[in-house]
Amino acid sequence: MNKIVEVHLTFPNLESAQSFCLTLVEERLAACCTVFPVQSIYFWQSQIIQESEHTALLKTLPDKLDALLLKISSTHPYEIPAVTWSEAETTPGYLDWISETLND
Repeated sequence: MNKIVEVHLTFPNLESAQSFCLTLVEERLAACCTVFPVQSIYFWQSQIIQESEHTALLKTLPDKLDALLLKISSTHPYEIPAVTWSEAETTPGYLDWISETLND
């Protein structure tokens, strides 16, 4: 099976997303991160919030997920980070690259 884990994570701004993702890549918790702007609408502390955020799509291996989630819970700028993940099929070549990157 050619499985990776894709993690979606939101940030208050581009700078915090880039800084956080750089740390994850440096610490070999994510092989790569893609950051893009989004408009979010959500309910928080008894009010509806509409604001700009940035979302990061992180690619990692299943055996790195627990460490990645621990890092997110201990250092993310949000009180309750919006973090979701799912397994994804990928090509053998991309899986090899992620494996080599994270296990170097």
